[in-house]
Parts: sequence; C-alpha cells; structure tokens
Amino acid sequence: MHTRRKTDDVGLNKPAIKVTLFGEFTCKSQFDEHIIITNKRAKAILALLCLTPNEPMQREVLSQLLWPGRFDAQAKSSLRQCLLYLSNILNTLHPELLVVSRSHVAINDVLVQTELLTIEHALYAKDTEIILSNLNKMGAYQLLENTGFGKKLDDLIALKRLNIERLLKTKIEQFLQWLIKQGATSDYQKISQAWSVRPTVIDLIGLAVLPFKSIPGESQQQYFADNMSEELTTLLGQAPYLSLAGSTSTFGLRDSGKTLPQIAKLLNVQYVIQGSLQRIDDNIKINVRLVEGNTGLNKWSKQYIGKLDSVFTLQQIVANDVCNEISIMFNIALVTPKINQMTTSQEAYDYYMQGRDLTRRIIGEGVLFTAISLFEKALAIDSQFAKCWSALAEANAYVTVFTPCPNKRPYIDKMAECAQKALSIAPNDGLAMVMLGVYKWTQNDPLAALDLAYLAYYHEPHNPSVSARLGSFLCYCGKTETALPYIAKSAEQDPLNGRHLALLSNVLLNMGNLEGARNVASKMSAVGFPSLFLGLTTALAGENELAVKLYSQTRLLMNYVMSSASGNRAMTEQEQDKLWDVASKGICSGKKADRLMYCQLLDHLHMTLPDKQDHSIVMPAVWMGYTPMVFKTLGASITPANMNGFGYLWADIAPLNASVKHPDFLDFACKVGLIKVWEKYGWPEMLMKAQKTSQTATISNQVLDTVKS
Repeated sequence: MHTRRKTDDVGLNKPAIKVTLFGEFTCKSQFDEHIIITNKRAKAILALLCLTPNEPMQREVLSQLLWPGRFDAQAKSSLRQCLLYLSNILNTLHPELLVVSRSHVAINDVLVQTELLTIEHALYAKDTEIILSNLNKMGAYQLLENTGFGKKLDDLIALKRLNIERLLKTKIEQFLQWLIKQGATSDYQKISQAWSVRPTVIDLIGLAVLPFKSIPGESQQQYFADNMSEELTTLLGQAPYLSLAGSTSTFGLRDSGKTLPQIAKLLNVQYVIQGSLQRIDDNIKINVRLVEGNTGLNKWSKQYIGKLDSVFTLQQIVANDVCNEISIMFNIALVTPKINQMTTSQEAYDYYMQGRDLTRRIIGEGVLFTAISLFEKALAIDSQFAKCWSALAEANAYVTVFTPCPNKRPYIDKMAECAQKALSIAPNDGLAMVMLGVYKWTQNDPLAALDLAYLAYYHEPHNPSVSARLGSFLCYCGKTETALPYIAKSAEQDPLNGRHLALLSNVLLNMGNLEGARNVASKMSAVGFPSLFLGLTTALAGENELAVKLYSQTRLLMNYVMSSASGNRAMTEQEQDKLWDVASKGICSGKKADRLMYCQLLDHLHMTLPDKQDHSIVMPAVWMGYTPMVFKTLGASITPANMNGFGYLWADIAPLNASVKHPDFLDFACKVGLIKVWEKYGWPEMLMKAQKTSQTATISNQVLDTVKS
C-alpha cells in the first residue's frame, strides 16, 4: 500500500530549499540562509537534480560523469562518499529532501523552489504577475552558467539546457497566444518584452548525409553505398554542434526529383553531404562533397581510395575531414568521435548491411523475415557483432508491428534475447537498451523500461531513435510535458519519419494543442503515414464529414498489417469496405449510434481475431473512449504493436479521456505497472488536475491517499 508522505502537504510557499538555476548556481534554506557546499561534485549533483527534479538520475550515470577516469568500482565508491556528504547537509533542512536508492538519486520536488518550477506553476495558473516577475529575474542569464564541472558533465548540462529552454519557449508562446485571445494587450506586451531579453536558444548546425550513389548503378551493390551513408550519419551525429538529419528522412527523399535547396528546406538543414561509391572486387572508391543547402554551392570535395576491408577506416577519415571543414567554416572546435569497428569479418558486415537496407523499408512481402535471416547469417560468422544483435532485436520487434502476426510472443522473446546479447558485448548500445525497454513494457514493467531509455539517452543523446523512444515511454506514462522536448527533438532531426511525427502529434494533442496536432498529422499523411491520425484530429476539431473520408483512406495499408478474423485468410474486398465504413464513422462521425456500432464490431473482433490485443482493436477502443475494451486488452497483454495506445489515454478531450476518468483506472494502472513509474518520476499532470474537479473525487482521493502497488 502506497501511503502519503508527510511532505505531500508542503507547497511551494514552504520549500526546504530555494535554488537559483539561472546564472550561477546557489541555494538557500527556507529562512534565506546560504547553504555552503564545498564539495564540487556534490554541488554538481545537487545542481543536476534541481535542474530536472522530476527526473531521478541513475547512480551509474553519475559515477561515470563525475569520475570518468576511474575504474567502475572506484567511481561507485566515490559516489557513495559524495552522496553521504550531500545527505548530511540536506538532512538538516529536511530528512526527505534527498532521495537515495541503490540505483537512483532524486530531489524531492515538493520541497524545492526554483525559478523554473515557480514559472511553470504560474503558467499553469495563468498568473501574469508571477510570470513577469520571474522572467525579469531570469533576464538574459543562462541555466547553470560557469559550472566548470568537467567536460562530460558540462556537455550533459548543455543538452538539458537546450531541452529546458525549448520547452519553456513553447509554454511562453502558448501563454502569449492565450493572452491575445483574452484581449489582454497590456499583459501580452509586458510578457513579450520580458521574454525578448532571453538569449536565443543556440541552434545546432544542421547537416544531412544523403544516400550515396552506387557506381555503376548496380542495385545489388546499392545497400553498401546506403550503409556508408547511414554509418556516416551515426558517426557525425555524435559530434558537438552538429544536428544530423535522420536516415529515415534522407532515404525517403531518394529519387524524389526535388532540388538540393528543396531537400535542405524539407530536412531543415544548412548543409548537405553527397557522395558516390564504386566497389570493384576488393577495392573501393568514394567521392564526397559538402554542399551549401540553400544555394547548392560546393564548399568542399574529396576522393578516397582504399581496400574493402578498410571500410571503417575510410568512414573515420571522411568524418574527420567533414568535421575539420565545418570547424574552419564556423570557427568552432569540432572533435570527431571515434568509430568503433563493428566486426572484423567483411562477409558478416555485408550481410548486416543488406539486413539494415531491408529493415529501413519495413513494409513489403517478406522484407522483415529476409532481414532477420541476413542478420542471423552475419551472427553465425561473428557472434560478437553487437550492432547486428541490436538490429536483429529491432527487426523482431518490427515483425509484431508491421506484419499480420497473430502470435507475437516468440518475436517479443527473441527481441529481448537479442537485446541482452548486444548489451553483454557493448553495454552502452542505445538501440539495444530501448529494445529491452520495449520488452519491459510487455512484462508490465514500464519503470524498468523508462530507466533503460534514460540510460540509452545518456549514452546516445543525438540519436533520434533513442530520443523518440524515451519521449514515447514518458508519453505512455502520462508525463506529457516531460516527453515533449525529447519527441520534438527526434521529429526535428528526422522530420520525415512518420513514427516520430505520430508521437509529436500525440503529445501536442495531450497538451491541448489540437491545431498543432492536426498540422503534424497532415504532415504525416504527406510522407505516406496512415491518415488515421489526421482523421482523428480532424474529427476532434469538429469537421466530422471530412474526418470520415480521411480516416477511411488508410484501409489498404492497415488491412496488410492486421491479422484476419479467420486466422488463415485475408479479408475480402467487400469485408474490408464494410469494416472501414463502420470504423471511420465510429471514430469520426461524432454520432453515438455509429460509435456504438463500432464498439460492437470491436467486441466481435476481440472474440474472433487470433490476437485478442491486436492494435486494430486497442487503438479504436482508446480513441472512442471504450473503456472496458481498453482495460480488457492492454490489461491482458502489452505488445510493441499496441503499446502506443497508452499515449492517447492522456488526451484530456472527450471521448479519449474516458479511460483515465474511469473509477477503475488506477486499478488498471497498478496492474500494468504505471503506479511504480509515478511513485518514482512523479504523477501525471492529468491526474493531478483531477484533484480540482469534483467529478473525479474518487480518483483524486486514491491518488493522494492510497494506491495499490
């Protein structure tokens, strides 16, 4: 039984500690006495925790950040001593201020007052006076200036600073729009003026590596050129100051017929790398050029010649030269990360590249199964090929999502097995961590999943796939505002990736920005993603007739990935038309009779489909607020295919919000493991708002007093 802490009644007007984050980091007691922390690393830990008090930090990460040159055991021992020192100081202020467990460290956000927390509460309460006062105090100061805690820690702070500033900018802009609608011209001008002195968020240098061309255009060798492009993207993406466009977006523009300036605009980048690759027996020739995006002017070019078995060395040399050229152009010190040779076997690497080429396509008869076969061939040659193990984990996950797969459990178990194998070889592999996180969701352990995603993001903060997974896990747990920076970042880096756009549309909808969610859903449809999401947001905007048409346009694609009722044959065209007629009207018409008919159809599908938790049942149930079916499906089995249904539970708009407002929701949340997430990372904004409405008094009392765990 989870019992309220005595600190739960402490408000922002009674903090145990008052922290200044903008400018130089300082902290005071509730009586305004300066708290002296002489241990530099202890001060760094406190600053990091106060920067994002709703995000506990893993002890493993802290020990690596603060003692990077020491052996693991020594670093952990030093961290224990450091935390003991910090606890002794903070315990004199309040015994529950610093929360230390065997795996994590956190600050009790109820007992902390910072400018960020104050302004966030004021924005929620629409308190113009407090917002203005805090903006004036913040002035042009940056978060945690002149920290000097060491390069690795300073890099992490810079990344957090960027995310926080972007989120704050979004909230201020939304508040300014609200002031305009209220006709509060004077307040609008005051807030705008105070915000205008804030330093512009430093934009990274946008760079896209376009798919290399294979010369003489042999299709069987194109995969080799494609993977050269992808590996360069991965390598350059780790360099500070560079923001690399994701491979999904760059490959999506291949053969699009668009000009280079048009491509650069779509990808939101300033520079583009183009190249060609010629492979003759065991020799390889690479031509690379760096081009200015908006003009198409060539800034630099070079040719590289080498042996096939030196492909990793060639990738490193190309990356070094590109970074050197950009360093000169922008007068910055750009250090290129070192490439890790994935395998010593050229044959294994060949199979791996062919498999990666197929997994990029995702949809297609037998595509994913062929990819799995190729990865397995590579691993039969080199069982220590960590990247191949993580790619195999991802391919197995994709089978459960993008193919009509009635029995998902073998692929889910294989995904976990492969991810664990990858981590046993390369403990910092971000893709393997998030794949293992997906598995943890299927085991009703979203807390372990979120911990893994945070750890993956620490190791690969510039990988859009990792950012998207972390953001999605937070979104599924109802932590909408915390999720936004990670999801927005992934969509910004990979702007034509339909899955990242789907997450962004979801989180914007959850934040009440229906117009923004609809605009993103429209962009998703433009890049070939299902128009279901556009139909949904259009219906929520009240344009029901148009929404019905948009929703039904996706029937061919969705019929491909949905298992048939009989389990052994695809639906006839007549059956498909009937299903989508009922579905589109049930979701989008706004008529109670249509919704009831679709709910009855979902009952039938639940009885007849081999997979009782198929996403074709779960998503409509969530979108129609068909709570019994939501609890029956997601409560029985979470899969990689249906877990995105959790994201839409947190849209506070009817009928999507019906499940969260249901009296049995917390029992359901306990069953699937969400309560443990909230106890550690904080309760969802939507549940906390429920305290203020009499309609949800039952839920509020459960949240605040006792919850089964």
